[in-house]
Amino acid sequence: VGYGWIALGLVLLGLALFYPPLPMSNALHALSIGAFGTMIAGVMSRASLGHSGRVIRAGAGLSLVYILISLAAIARIVSAQFSTLPMMSLAGGLWIAGFTVFALLFTPLFFTPRPPR
Repeated sequence: VGYGWIALGLVLLGLALFYPPLPMSNALHALSIGAFGTMIAGVMSRASLGHSGRVIRAGAGLSLVYILISLAAIARIVSAQFSTLPMMSLAGGLWIAGFTVFALLFTPLFFTPRPPR
């Protein structure tokens, strides 16, 4: 998911360079919120699952984390295009929701014993 956001961010950067009415911030938000956000969640989940002895697999809950972060990036890109405060608020709320779901999923792993091998 994160690599897709990198590609989209670079495409948006190119479009903004050749079509000035398109805000450069679209590319910035695709790269920072979309790519960085999903990559950070991916690394945290991989490390948490691996070091806690769990199967490294993205279940429904972890997929929801990626979806919420990606929706936050989309909402922020749309808000940059149209300068709407409600969309910026939605983007922030989705970002918070994504990482809250992550915290709810992974906090128990940090406080329970590692399963036997």
